[in-house]
Amino acid sequence: MFSNVISIHLRRFKSVEDFEKLLSDNELDNIDPEACFNLMLEGYTKIFIDKNTFKIVGYCHGLDKKLIQISEDFVLHLKNMNSISFKKSTQHFTIDSILDKINEKGIDSLTKLEKEFLNNNSSNK
Repeated sequence: MFSNVISIHLRRFKSVEDFEKLLSDNELDNIDPEACFNLMLEGYTKIFIDKNTFKIVGYCHGLDKKLIQISEDFVLHLKNMNSISFKKSTQHFTIDSILDKINEKGIDSLTKLEKEFLNNNSSNK
């Protein structure tokens, strides 16, 4: 996701034409150069734009240049994102298969799941 976000340092430009050239050179023709220029005039120093949607996802303002504000749209997007989840293991272990692996490759070759299976099924309980 972050590879889709670009940053534009607004204070580096003096005119709408400067923004037009920057956006054109970077194939970002869907971003309005006049809107970028107006944001600069309003005191914004940096904007962060999603290249896929061309929406501003964050910005910095001259009042506090070190503070990055996140847009409400982006906050809502983050709140509604699905979390990743654990993949269910489809591996089926047997004591014999794990012992064979230890014999061939050593005990350090066991995965965490194999070690847990071995511990849970050992006869020394």
